[in-house]
Amino acid sequence: MSLPAFGAAFRRLFLVRLVGTVSLRFAYPFLPAIADGLDVGIGAVGLALAAGEGAGLLAPLVGRRLDRIGRRRGMTDGLVIGAVGCAVAAIAPGVVGFGIGLFGIAVGRAFYDISMGAWIGDEVEFARRGRASGIGELAWSGAFLLGVPVAGLVMSATSWRVPYLLSALVMLASIPVVRATLDTRTPQGVVGAPPAAQARPTLLHLAVFCTSLGAALLLVTEGAWFELDLGLTERAISGVVVLLGVGEVVGALLAAGLADRIGKRLTMIAGLVALVPAAVAMGVIESNQVAGVAAAFVVGLGFELAFVSALPLVVEVPEERRAGSLSLAIASLTGARTVAAIVGTAVFDASGMGAVAVLAIPALLAGIIVVATSVREPTVAPVGSPS
Repeated sequence: MSLPAFGAAFRRLFLVRLVGTVSLRFAYPFLPAIADGLDVGIGAVGLALAAGEGAGLLAPLVGRRLDRIGRRRGMTDGLVIGAVGCAVAAIAPGVVGFGIGLFGIAVGRAFYDISMGAWIGDEVEFARRGRASGIGELAWSGAFLLGVPVAGLVMSATSWRVPYLLSALVMLASIPVVRATLDTRTPQGVVGAPPAAQARPTLLHLAVFCTSLGAALLLVTEGAWFELDLGLTERAISGVVVLLGVGEVVGALLAAGLADRIGKRLTMIAGLVALVPAAVAMGVIESNQVAGVAAAFVVGLGFELAFVSALPLVVEVPEERRAGSLSLAIASLTGARTVAAIVGTAVFDASGMGAVAVLAIPALLAGIIVVATSVREPTVAPVGSPS
């Protein structure tokens, strides 16, 4: 694909991903409101979130299928599945139905996001892939920055169910866009590929898990922390979400700008190093709203910087294993979030954010050690250096 054609296709697929990701990120800042609407405790909604995040554990199976059916089919299937999940979450009478809906949303996102990430790996050489991956991941942070605050305002004016209904409609409307953008080509080398050719876990996937677990323990509880400890209202939290989204955007942009220049591995370590003092701060701050929001800002920035920098390394495998390798990273991410949704919310309910931070910090330190000692990247001339 030529550079202009890639750019046009990328912009359309990016926009579809951005609007679709809102449904996956909406619940976290508004856990108390959703819990009140379902007439359950925050811990029960945490279990529903865990059901949704648990869908990511199916990612390796999804990845193997996506490497067979091609990128376009994977994205359109993901939009259909996600729309169904949104509809179920919106009409769920209780927390069990809500969890089933979140599970469907997460499966749909896995289909779409893994397919798009593998497509970027197909089309962009490794030396320049950090920039493309970083810009692509702006859909994740952009959904938090732009979409979630709007969804929060819609929720305040109507009900927490309405944003899920709107997301279902947007996903269905996006299917023709994807079909018109991509062809039906499947990855080379798939036909007759032996089982040994399937992607397998590596120490890089372990580092992604450690990074995700440390950050997710903080992220899954920050909404409740804002409201219950820092005393922020729902409307104030909507404003804070915008600021936190800016932090994630900054992290993704830093990854896009630095990963190809100083190396993906070093940029990943930088993000992890930033996360540790931010976790300490969230653990010790009790009522200072400004300091608390600042610490949460750094958490979002650091995680995006670390995770986005890992993606070009994850897909630096043969084309027929690319979706499979990325799916293992997604499984690491969502597996960590599943643990965090169960353990983090329960620990927060019992002991507060200080205890959550005590769990998060060792995971982040473990991530730093694994990346520093065991992760390597191909030797290529950095972008901007003489050839």
